[in-house]
Amino acid sequence: MKLYLMRHGDATKDEPRVLSKRGKKESRKVARLLCDAGIKPSAILCSSAIRARETAEIVSRELGVPVEEADGLNPEDDAHLWLDRVGEKSEDIMLVGHMPNLSRLASLLLIGREKDLLDFRKSSVACLESSGEVWVIRFFVTPETV
Repeated sequence: MKLYLMRHGDATKDEPRVLSKRGKKESRKVARLLCDAGIKPSAILCSSAIRARETAEIVSRELGVPVEEADGLNPEDDAHLWLDRVGEKSEDIMLVGHMPNLSRLASLLLIGREKDLLDFRKSSVACLESSGEVWVIRFFVTPETV
């Protein structure tokens, strides 16, 4: 199983926090790379924040995968919630959310404890893969590396 963790794109400072021009551009760039690489998770799940939803929709258009809102992906939500859920999945999925939640989830999967292990820059994606009980990082992409 592959788990794609993506942080939302750059957003405006004013409410509602929608994606900025830069956020849209960088998210499209990363989404195109994922598409070109043939990546197609079974679902894209995002937080209820507008900036995360917009990022997920950009990726959805490129990959042809539907978007659903899901709980437990907000910045300070307990990463253990998704640790349990991911363990129940067999198909590849993408989670679009926020820091520090994404980094904490990645750390729980990779080293078994919460730590800000990966610094998810806005619009970046980490691919983690499990071959049973062990999780490894397959790739980490930022807009600058595309």
